[in-house]
Amino acid sequence: MVATMSESTISRAECENRTQNIHDLSLQLHLDLHRAAEGDDFFPVHATWKFSSEASSTHLDYLGKLSELWINGQRQDPHAAHSEGRIHLENLRVGQVNEIEIQGLSRYSRTGQGLHRFHDGDDTYLYSHCEPSDARRIFPCFEQPDLKARVSLSISAPTTWRVFANANPLRQEDLDRGRRRTYFDSTPPLSSYLTAFAAGPYVGEQTTWHDQRSGNTIEVGVWCRHSMREYLDAEDFLTLTTGGLSWFCDLFDSAYPWQRYDSILVPEYNIGAMENPGLVTFTEKFIFRDDPTDAERAARANTVLHEMSHMWFGDYVTPQWWDDLWLKESFAEYMGSAASCATTQHTDAWVNFAGIRTAWAIEQDELSTTHPIAADIPDVDAARQNFDGITYAKGAAVLRQLVHFVGDDVFQEATRNYFRDHAYGTATFADFIHHLSEASGKDLGQWVYLWLQTTGVDQLTTTCEGSSVVIHNHGTPQRPHRLDLSVFHNYKGILQPLHRVDVELNGSETRIDTGLDSEQLEQSLLVVNDQAYSYCLAQPRAQDLALLDQSLSTIEDDLTRTVLWQQLWNLVRQGLLAPRHYVNMVSVHAWAERNATTLSTIVDNTRIAVEKYLAREHQDKVRRILARNLRDLLSEAVPGSDSQRIFLTGYISALGAVDAEDSPARLRALLDPAVLPDLARGPKLRWDIVCALRSLGVFGEAELAEEVQRDNTLNGKVRHLQATYCEPGRRKELLSRLTEPGELSNDELRAGLAAWNMPGAAAAEERTRVLGVENYLNHVSTWWETHPMEMANFIVRGLYPAEDQDGVAKVDQWLKTHPDIPRALQRALVESTDRARRAVMIQHAYPEGE
Repeated sequence: MVATMSESTISRAECENRTQNIHDLSLQLHLDLHRAAEGDDFFPVHATWKFSSEASSTHLDYLGKLSELWINGQRQDPHAAHSEGRIHLENLRVGQVNEIEIQGLSRYSRTGQGLHRFHDGDDTYLYSHCEPSDARRIFPCFEQPDLKARVSLSISAPTTWRVFANANPLRQEDLDRGRRRTYFDSTPPLSSYLTAFAAGPYVGEQTTWHDQRSGNTIEVGVWCRHSMREYLDAEDFLTLTTGGLSWFCDLFDSAYPWQRYDSILVPEYNIGAMENPGLVTFTEKFIFRDDPTDAERAARANTVLHEMSHMWFGDYVTPQWWDDLWLKESFAEYMGSAASCATTQHTDAWVNFAGIRTAWAIEQDELSTTHPIAADIPDVDAARQNFDGITYAKGAAVLRQLVHFVGDDVFQEATRNYFRDHAYGTATFADFIHHLSEASGKDLGQWVYLWLQTTGVDQLTTTCEGSSVVIHNHGTPQRPHRLDLSVFHNYKGILQPLHRVDVELNGSETRIDTGLDSEQLEQSLLVVNDQAYSYCLAQPRAQDLALLDQSLSTIEDDLTRTVLWQQLWNLVRQGLLAPRHYVNMVSVHAWAERNATTLSTIVDNTRIAVEKYLAREHQDKVRRILARNLRDLLSEAVPGSDSQRIFLTGYISALGAVDAEDSPARLRALLDPAVLPDLARGPKLRWDIVCALRSLGVFGEAELAEEVQRDNTLNGKVRHLQATYCEPGRRKELLSRLTEPGELSNDELRAGLAAWNMPGAAAAEERTRVLGVENYLNHVSTWWETHPMEMANFIVRGLYPAEDQDGVAKVDQWLKTHPDIPRALQRALVESTDRARRAVMIQHAYPEGE
C-alpha cells in the first residue's frame, strides 16, 4: 500500500517542541534516479534515521508517497502513519537510540522546489533546492534548521551521468541496466534545507585549493549542462572561488568547514543562488551568452562570494529558526561586497551596493508590508515571504552601518569568536550581539532596538546657519547614524570636493561646523551620507538640485555620484521631482557615468519613469524624447564599451515602445553587424531586438522561425516563446497559457510575463482590454490555489492590472471583503497595490507631465 501526501506548513511552536526531544541525529539516504530520463514522475527513496528521543512520539516531514515504515524493526501501517505531510512515529524508546527505516516515492519537480528535472534535447538534468522547507519533497526529514544530522548518501544513476552532493564521493558500484551507485562520505552536522543533490551529464572544469589551516586539499569545480559549456567562463569561476576561500579563511581565522566546493549552474531556477555547503547552485543567468558588461561580471562575483560567506554564516553556524533568516542573508550581502573589494577587480563593489541594493531596500521599506529586519516568523510560509529587500539589502546596509559604528577589527573579532563557540551548531541573533558587545565593550541594546526591531527609513534634510550645516532627522523613531557629510565647491561649472566630515547623528538635529563662511556654504553642494555608510533618505536642497542639474557628471568620485543618483530617484518616487526632469538629467549626464552598474540602473530608471510614473497621455511624447536621447548617447559612446552596450539595451527597449514610422527600420538596422561593428550582438541582444520588433507587429512568423533556428537551444526556445507573444493581439492566448497549471516552466513563465508587460501604448491598451481589474480579481484566488507558491507569486504580481485611482480602489475594496485569503497572496496584492498607488500619486503630482 502507498500512502499519499498532503502539504501543510511547519510552525515554530511545533519545531521548538521537537527540538526539546530529539538529539544525536544521523541519516543514511539512498536516492534511485536511474529512470529520470525515461519519463517516470517519481523516484524511489530509502531513508534510515537514527536519533535519541526524550518523548515516546514525534514526526518526520515528508511530501512524497510513503510505501514502507519500520520503527525499531517493527513494521507500521504506512497509510495510518502518513497524513498532512507528516510521518507519525509512535512508541519510540525514550532515552534510547531509535532507528526509523522508510521507503517512499518522491516526485520530480518542474517548479524549482525539491528535486527539479529538466530536459535539454536528449539530455536530462536534475538539481535540488530545499530552502526553506522543500527537502521534505525529496526525502523524509526533520524539516527545521536546528535539528542537524550527519548524512551518509548514495545515489543510483545512469553510468554516463555525473552525480554531486554535499560531501566527497567515496566509491562507486556498477550495477545492471547501465546503472551506477555512488556512495558519498558522511557530512558534518547539516540542516535539512542545506542538503543538496545534482545528477546528469553535466560538464565543466576542476581544480584544487590547499587549505593552509587544515592541511586539506579541497576539490573545486564548476559545472553546467552540455549545451551551455561553450559560454561558461570556468576560469573566472574557479579563480573567484579559490581566491575567496583563502580570503574568508584568513578573515575568520578558520579552516574551510566542508569537504569540497562545487558550483553548478542550472536553468529554470527560482532564485539567484543557494549556499548548499560543498554544492552551490546558481542560476544560468550567470553564464553570459553575450559579452558581459563590468556590471554583469561584478554581480556574478558578488553572488559567488555572497554564497561562499554562507559556508560559515548560515551553514557552519545556522540560525536556530527562521526569525534570524535576515542575519545570515544580511551578513552574506555585506560580505559579498567586502570580499569583492578585497579579492577581485571589482573594487567598486560598495558603489554597486549603494546603487542597487540600498535602492531595493528603500523601495521595500516604503511598502505597507514592511517589517523589522529582525522579524517574527511563526512558520515556514512566513519565512518564504521574507526573502525580500528588508532581509537582504536593508539588513546588509544596516550591518555596514554597524561595522562603521564599532569598527572593522571589533567586527572581525566578534565573528571569529561566534564561529568558534557555535561550530556546526545553531545560534540566535542574541548570541551574535553578545559576541559583538563583548568585543566592542559597548552596550548595543538600544542600537539593536532602533535599527533592527523597528521599520522605516529615516528622512534627512539640511539647512545652513552661518558656517554650520544642520542635519534634521525626520525619522520615527530617530535612529543614530554615523555618516559622511561632504561639501562640494562649484568652480566654473565643475563640482570639486571642498570638505568632508565624519558625523554622528543623534536626535532630531545635529549641528556641524564646517569652518566655511555662510555665503560659500550656501553656494556649495551638500552631500549627506556621502560614501553610503548609513541607511537613510537624504533629500537635497533646491540649490543642490540646481547644481546637480548643471554639473552632476563633473563629480569625480564614483560612489558620490551613485549616492546622488539614488537621492534623485528617491525624489522622483516621493513625488518631489518630475519624472520628465529625471529623464532629462539622465540624458544630459549619463555619457560621463563610468560605473557600469550605476549607468545600467539610471538608464533602466528612465523606462520606469516613463512607463509607470507618467500619465498615459504624456507617455508617448516622452518615449520619443527618450529614444532620441538614447540614440544620441549610443552614437557618442566609446565603440565596444560597456556604456555603448548599456545604451543599446535601453535604446532597443525605447524603440520597441515608440509607435513611430522609423522605429522598425532603426531596430532592423541593429541586427546588421555592420552597424555598431565594434559591439558584438550575441543571442540575448538579438532576441531583445526581435522582441521589440514583434511588439511593433513587424517581425513575422517565418522570420521568427529562422531566428529560433539560429539559436536552437533551450534558452533560444524560451526567448522564442517570449517573442511569439510580444506580437499585438496575442495576449488573450498568452493569458491562458500563463495561468494554466503545469503549462509552463519557471523560465517560460517569466518569459511570458516579460512579453505580457512589454512597454508601449499598444501593449498597455491590450493588457487592459484582455485583463481588466474585475477579471483579475475574479480569478486571482484560483491562480494562487492551483500553482506552487513561487510561480503563483510571479503570476499574481506579473499580471497585476491596476494603473489608476479607480483600479487601486477596486483592489483595496476586494482586499477588505476577502480577509481570509492566504497571507502570501494578500502580501502580493497589497505590495502591488502600494506600487500602483505610488505611481498614481506621482502622476497626479505632475498632471502636465513636467
